[in-house]
Amino acid sequence: MAYCKNCGQFISDNDKVCSNCGVSVQPTQSSSNKQQTNQYQQQNYQQYQQPNQYQQQYNSSQNDILNKVLNTKDCTNEFDQNDINENWVFAIFSYIGLLFLIPLLARGNSKFCKFHINQGVTLFIAELAITVVLTILNLIIRLIFGHGFLVVIEVILLIVVDLVGGVIALATLILAVMGIINVVKHQAKELPLISKFKILK
Repeated sequence: MAYCKNCGQFISDNDKVCSNCGVSVQPTQSSSNKQQTNQYQQQNYQQYQQPNQYQQQYNSSQNDILNKVLNTKDCTNEFDQNDINENWVFAIFSYIGLLFLIPLLARGNSKFCKFHINQGVTLFIAELAITVVLTILNLIIRLIFGHGFLVVIEVILLIVVDLVGGVIALATLILAVMGIINVVKHQAKELPLISKFKILK
């Protein structure tokens, strides 16, 4: 409740002048606090509703990277459809380790098979090279740190090498599955990362 400071008349919160004496009435403390509280709540609500600019930029950059990696060139139109229909089953073996020899020997004249054999061979060589490197690292770590108190360092480094090897193995498996899916869909689509390397011409 509020009262006029001039005449003592009761004044409601919405009154700007006293109805008895006509003196201008300042907002009461409670009314002012209510207005400030409402303004504060409204500002917080607006800030909450506004999208986070930095988060949007981060998500956008991530999407751009994924699109660049996954949206590779599709060369299907460069191949004869009869060649694709006749040899796609053989092309599947291109991505299963040494079994790439099956389409290489049985359908070496097929351009569609050659496209996928090239990617399968590149993937196989990459897997082989990485396996050799990790094996050598493993041996070096055991030779250098396999004595006394250095055993703790040896264990940590070996775990790191195993983790790296596991991640790489998973990545190559994903690429192989992507290649097989492309073959099954009768597509000659380049795989990410390895498509730049041409083993067969």
